[in-house]
Amino acid sequence: MQRARFAVGICLFAVAVSAFAGKPATSTQTGQGIGVNLRATGTFAAHMNETWRYDEAAATAYFTNTLTSGPVVSCTGSPTACGAANQPAAPAAPAADPGEVNGAPQGPRGAVDENKCNFLDGATLDGHTYTQKVVRNGLDGHGNFTFTWSYTVAPTVASVAPFTAWNLVDTHGSGNAHVTIRADIYGESAMQQAKMSGPKYSFSMVDALGSRVTNLVLTVDGAPNYLASSIVTNADFNYTTNAGSNGVTSLLKNGDARSILNNDVFAGNNNGGSDGSALAKAVMDAYDADFGPGFHTVTLTGTVKGNSIDGESTGANISFSVTQTVNVITPGCSGKGN
Repeated sequence: MQRARFAVGICLFAVAVSAFAGKPATSTQTGQGIGVNLRATGTFAAHMNETWRYDEAAATAYFTNTLTSGPVVSCTGSPTACGAANQPAAPAAPAADPGEVNGAPQGPRGAVDENKCNFLDGATLDGHTYTQKVVRNGLDGHGNFTFTWSYTVAPTVASVAPFTAWNLVDTHGSGNAHVTIRADIYGESAMQQAKMSGPKYSFSMVDALGSRVTNLVLTVDGAPNYLASSIVTNADFNYTTNAGSNGVTSLLKNGDARSILNNDVFAGNNNGGSDGSALAKAVMDAYDADFGPGFHTVTLTGTVKGNSIDGESTGANISFSVTQTVNVITPGCSGKGN
């Protein structure tokens, strides 16, 4: 009898362990991201009391960007490695580089930037040539064969009228460019529990004191300007985490904010929820600046306080800093590369 009771005890213990192991975990993962859309960058022109802004997209349409010749083949290595019998077949030519027209981030200036003064003054447009290379090993694995192609960026018209691809944006200047600087600030919060099939999202910017955005400072050429912001709920915007994050950042998602809410696991936040607060942004008070010719630095700094979803903290406050550049030119500046 004792042995039988012992066996029954083992079975009951095993059932208890199995039941415990089958319970879902209750751990929660959270992440928070900050997105800032600072609208201060651009090239402007001051003309009498007028302020004009360069339309880079419109200027792009005035240039073609085509492959013109190649490949030219060169080789480094021994005479045998670089012999004709060891040369591989030519690879496909790289696609034309759009940065040669539009300009590349942190790279060389494109034709659009090089011709901003020509578009402003009404002058002959300038093009340029460039090359792209592909390196391949020889057929026997030795020697480095370089295939080089040439491309041409060419204007579609010989010259343009003054203020082509420039838009009049203000008539209240006094010899300088009058530029209105605006910014929107977004916060995305994500929460994932083991029992959930996917994350729950929120774009709330409201807390018990009003706005989660604090210490908002717009610094223009080194001079700080202390600004306020207001909350807009049930907003439409495209979200990108570009100004800081914390927590489990792999939970964060970029894209149309309303679609992110409407397609997560929580139906209660669809279209921002019943009061629209889950789909909100902070709008910085507009700031008017007068810029003389040259380059100017604009930096927006601030802090977004930590958020919570259903009482689950998504982390500490996140401080952000976003910098853009304003370039001001004046008529009479045309010439290659200006």
